[in-house]
Amino acid sequence: VAKLVQDRVTAVYVHPSEVKTIVIAGDKSGHVGVWDVDKSGASSVDGVYKYRPHISNIAKICCSSPDTSSSSSAMVYTTSYDGTIRHLDLNHDAFTTVFAAPEDIEAMYFTDASFCYDHSECVYVSTSDGCIAFIDLRASSSVYQSKCLAVSGYKLNSIQQHPTMSHLLIASERSGIYIYDNRHQSFSNNKSLKPLNTLSLHTKSINAAYTSCDGHSLVSLSQDNTIRSWTNFIDPNSDSHSTFIRHDNITGCLLYTSDAADE
Repeated sequence: VAKLVQDRVTAVYVHPSEVKTIVIAGDKSGHVGVWDVDKSGASSVDGVYKYRPHISNIAKICCSSPDTSSSSSAMVYTTSYDGTIRHLDLNHDAFTTVFAAPEDIEAMYFTDASFCYDHSECVYVSTSDGCIAFIDLRASSSVYQSKCLAVSGYKLNSIQQHPTMSHLLIASERSGIYIYDNRHQSFSNNKSLKPLNTLSLHTKSINAAYTSCDGHSLVSLSQDNTIRSWTNFIDPNSDSHSTFIRHDNITGCLLYTSDAADE
């Protein structure tokens, strides 16, 4: 057990290193903690390194490449509600801003990020204004290559590029899970995307929807207190199969101190 960040944890990532166990967490205030588990000792701070690279909620922590033999696996990227993407070079113990949204910080925020499996320096981000944006970190640090409005227009909660079919994007929001196919439409600015398929069995907002590593299964978690597992979810002409389990996902209750409770 180790305390990695100051406030409520909003993102956790286990680094793919085969040499040591590294766990990284981010919180609602922009703090990031890196835990070298192998260095843990009697103290809860042993092996823990703390930073504050962002000023708001950490939405996603990941490496651009899951390949441990790749040099990019040492680069840990953090995406935040503050509209920035930063990377932590674990070899040099330093954060660098690699992208800052052109919008005003009050206009929208990033809710999730998915680095492309086929291009490690390209990333899709989902936004609070209901859009999917494509960013090429090699091209610009402040300009989207494209930004399109998702079909619902509501805040997107998660985004993922399909791990084996790079033309597919999976997005979740308050009313459904949408599968988008970039081959069948123009992914350019000011365009409204049309989904290839829609999964809508959840009755409340969907916190996240991600596929397995082979892309055969999809798992979604919702405020309707269920976790669903989907198969055959891509083809709109085939019946998707879904099973679910009950799970209490409404965990954001305000906890009072004893003094406040007495008052």
